[in-house]
Amino acid sequence: MAVEYQQAANENVDFDRIDEDNPFQDVADGATALPDAGPCPVQCLGHNDGRFYFVTPSGQLRDLAAKSLGNRQEITALFETKLGWAGAAFPKYDKEERYVGPNYPMVGQWFMGECAIKGIFSPDKVRGLGVWKDIRGGLIVHCGDRLVLSSGHKVEKAGRKLDDGWVYPAQPPLPAMMRPALNDPARIGDMRMVYDHLKSWNFLSPAGSHICLGIMGLICICGALQRRPTLWLIGDAGVGKTELLTLLTEPVGGLDNTLRSSDASAAFVRAALQGAARPVFLDEMEPGPRAAAAMELARLGFSNDQAGVGRASADQKAILQRITAQFVFGSILHPEPKPQDQSRIHFMELGPLSADAAAVETFNTRARMIKEIGPKIWARMILGYPRFLENLLVYQGVLGASAYSRRLTDKFAPVLAAAETLLDDVVINAGTAADQISVWGLEEPEQNDTEADECLNHLMSCQVDTWRGGDRLTVGQLLTKVLDLGARGDGDSARLNEETLPGYGLKLGPANRGTQRGFEYLMVANKHQSLTRLFRETRWQGGVHRQALARLEGAVAAGPLRLGGALTRCIKIPLAIISKPDNNGDVL
Repeated sequence: MAVEYQQAANENVDFDRIDEDNPFQDVADGATALPDAGPCPVQCLGHNDGRFYFVTPSGQLRDLAAKSLGNRQEITALFETKLGWAGAAFPKYDKEERYVGPNYPMVGQWFMGECAIKGIFSPDKVRGLGVWKDIRGGLIVHCGDRLVLSSGHKVEKAGRKLDDGWVYPAQPPLPAMMRPALNDPARIGDMRMVYDHLKSWNFLSPAGSHICLGIMGLICICGALQRRPTLWLIGDAGVGKTELLTLLTEPVGGLDNTLRSSDASAAFVRAALQGAARPVFLDEMEPGPRAAAAMELARLGFSNDQAGVGRASADQKAILQRITAQFVFGSILHPEPKPQDQSRIHFMELGPLSADAAAVETFNTRARMIKEIGPKIWARMILGYPRFLENLLVYQGVLGASAYSRRLTDKFAPVLAAAETLLDDVVINAGTAADQISVWGLEEPEQNDTEADECLNHLMSCQVDTWRGGDRLTVGQLLTKVLDLGARGDGDSARLNEETLPGYGLKLGPANRGTQRGFEYLMVANKHQSLTRLFRETRWQGGVHRQALARLEGAVAAGPLRLGGALTRCIKIPLAIISKPDNNGDVL
C-alpha cells in the first residue's frame, strides 16, 4: 500500500511533460489529494493576474504568486498549524519507502488547480471589522474572530466568503466586553438619558444635540449605510470637543477602538482602514492642506457610489482603496468648504460649557453611565436597523416636500432617522417629523453658494487695471460704473463697454430699451488671456469658468463675438442675476 501511495504522490513531481499525442492535456490532472486526508483546512478563493488567493486556517487572507506555491516555507506558513493535511493528502517517500513529509510541489500544483476551479477572484471584495449590510436585508457584524449574521440570528467563524461574494477575513478580535450586547440592547430610557447628556453641550444650532445623537447611531452601522454625512465640530479651546468625541464613540468601544489622530495624512487614513467600516476622528484639523485633504477623503467616504481611491502599484497593478468610514472632525476653525462639501458636512459650532459645580458632577456621572451601556447602544442600533430604514423613508419624504435638494436630503435624512431609531421603538410619522424639522429651524433648506455662484463672485471681486480716485477697481465696480454712467446718458459708458471691458473678455449688451440702464446681460468670453489671468490658480482656470458660469439661472451660450480683438464664443449672463440686491438693498 505504501508503494501505491508513493507512486500516486510522486508521479509528476516536476509537473507532467507534454504528451505529444495529447498536447492539450490538463496539467493539474496529476495533482489529486488522497481522499483519506479529508477537507483541506486552507480555503481556495480563486486567482487573478498570476496571483492565487487563500484563507488560512485562522481565517486570514493570503495571496501568493505561482512561483511561491512550490516553496516549502510559503506552503508551511499557509497551513499554519494544519500542515499535517498536506502530508496526508500528498505524502512524499524516499527510496526506502519512508515518509519524509509533504510533497510541496504537488501541494502547490493542487492549489493552482483548485483556484482555477473557483475562478477569477476580485481582491477588493474584502470587508474588515465593522457592521455591513447582508443580501437578506439584515446586518453582518464583523467582530474580528466572529461574524454575527442576519442581525444576530447566526454566528460563524470569521474567514469566509459569504453568499454576497465578499470575503470577511479574520482580524484582531474585539474584546468580549466591547462587542454589541445583542441579547440586552439599550432601552428608550437609556437613550433619553444619552440625549439629555448631549444637551449639556452649548450647541449654537438648535438641532445640534439631535444631529450628534444621529451621528452616534450612524457610527454604529456605518458599513451598512448608503450615505454617511460628516460631522465637523468647531469651537474655541475648552468647549468640550474632545469629550463630545469620546461620547459619540462609546457604543463602539470608545476612542481607543476608533481610528483617531491629531496629525494624520489622507494616505495614512486610507491605509489604516484596511477594508474596515470604522469611525474616523481627526482632531486639530485647522484650515490648511492637511484639512483640505481630509475633507476630500470624507467626500469620497460619503457615498458607496464613489467607491474609493484608485492607485497604481509599482508594477502597474490597479489598486482600489475603499473608504467606508463615518468621519468626525474637530477644530477651532474649519477650512472653507466647496459647494459639494457643504451638502455633505454638518458644521456644529460649540460655545463654552457650564462651570456650575452641580452641572459638572451630573455631567461626569452620566458620562460614566453611558460608557457602561455603550455596547447596549450599539446593539439597539443594529437590532433597530429595519426601523431605521423606515424612518429614513419618512424623513426623505418630508425633507423632499420642503424643497430640499436630493443632496441636502442625503445630508440630513440619515442623521435624523438614526436619532429617531435610538429614541423610539416605533417608526415616526410624517406629521411628527415635519414638526421636529420646524422646531429645529430646518423646514427651509440652508442656502449655500453653488459652484456657479462662487465662480461669479470670484470674477466680480477680481481687480482690473482701471483706476478711480487712486484705487484699482474690481470687475464688479467697473460694471457698476458702466451701468451708472449709462443710466445718466454719459458717453463714457459706451467707451468703457466697447474698449475697457472687452480687454478683460467681458462686455455688457446689447441694449434693451425695456430696462432702465440700457443693458440686458453680461457676456463672458470662453477663452481670453485676461480672463485666464483672473482665474489663475483657482479651480476655474484653464477655461473651466465657462462650465461654472453656464449653470447660472438664465445663462446661455452665445457667439462668436469679438472681444478685445479676439473672436470667441461666450456665456451670456442676465444682469438680473449679477445685480440682484443684497440684504441691505444694495445692488451691483
